Amino acid sequence: MLLSAFPNTVIDIFINITQANASTRCAGINAASLALAHAGIPMTDLVGSVSMGYVGGTVVTDLIKEEEDYEEDGEKMVSDIPMAFLLRSNKLALLQLDGKIDSENLKKAIESAQKACAKIYDIQKKALKEMND
Repeated sequence: MLLSAFPNTVIDIFINITQANASTRCAGINAASLALAHAGIPMTDLVGSVSMGYVGGTVVTDLIKEEEDYEEDGEKMVSDIPMAFLLRSNKLALLQLDGKIDSENLKKAIESAQKACAKIYDIQKKALKEMND
């Protein structure tokens, strides 16, 4: 957001998740970005977010609850990696890692997240255009 357009102002964003199947933070980021753009708040870019995971040795895009809770032999075997990108510039805005992942698979997760967020960007642009038509 271009906060310089609103000197001495605070912008609070509240997100109420009424039903969830994991990835709530990422869904909230996507919704907030879209809502701000729709409200006409000046922004440098839209933000797209997706949850990545490393589940049982496999990089997974957009975790669901069963993947977040995956266990082997009673041990949780998931790394939860929410990410967000500024979509036009493809700059990483959020990367949080809960769990363990090696550098090669983290790189795969980031690349997959970039691709998923590019798709989210297209959906966001289409939704904004449809709202304004």
